[in-house]
Amino acid sequence: MEKQTRTLTFFMVAALATVGLAACSGTSDQNGASTAATAASATMAHGTTRDPAQRAAVSTPLAAPVKSESGMKVVGSQPDRRYLYDLMQEPAFSDAFAAMDGAQSLPEWVSKGGTAVPAKEVSVDGKSRLLVQACKPHDCPGEKIVLLYDKSGGAMQGVFVHDPAPSPDAGISSQAQFTWLGKPDDATRSWLKKTLISR
Repeated sequence: MEKQTRTLTFFMVAALATVGLAACSGTSDQNGASTAATAASATMAHGTTRDPAQRAAVSTPLAAPVKSESGMKVVGSQPDRRYLYDLMQEPAFSDAFAAMDGAQSLPEWVSKGGTAVPAKEVSVDGKSRLLVQACKPHDCPGEKIVLLYDKSGGAMQGVFVHDPAPSPDAGISSQAQFTWLGKPDDATRSWLKKTLISR
């Protein structure tokens, strides 16, 4: 009995070593998966083989790139996003920001990116602009900024809002103070205000 147990143990160790070596040196099949690793994953702890249909059912296919309506590339559910912080690292954007009237009076969190949402392409008065929005970390209702960047012309306009008494629903109160940046015209000011209210 003891001899049979030793023999069985030897064969189990040899089988596991073989599977391990095969997994390390296995070749890739047409789907990029290691054939040895596939074989090893098909063998369960009790020595039974997993049904190939079951194995296929639990595998995750690679997501193909999909283009969204907003023009952002999407892989699966993850858009290719740029936030205010990312844009501030781009010379053209940061130069336009620095040249904008009123930028020098903004709080430090703005130049560091704050708490932001992904930038997106919008149309303002028939012109394409990059809309960039951010707020003060830990105090979004109290301070926020909205920027419109013209990538082709390099100009930037926007509004900074300081609200000492924001409403409970994070809306803008009647005490809010607006600092207009880059001298936007009346139509652009109206558009920026609507954007703030709809957030």
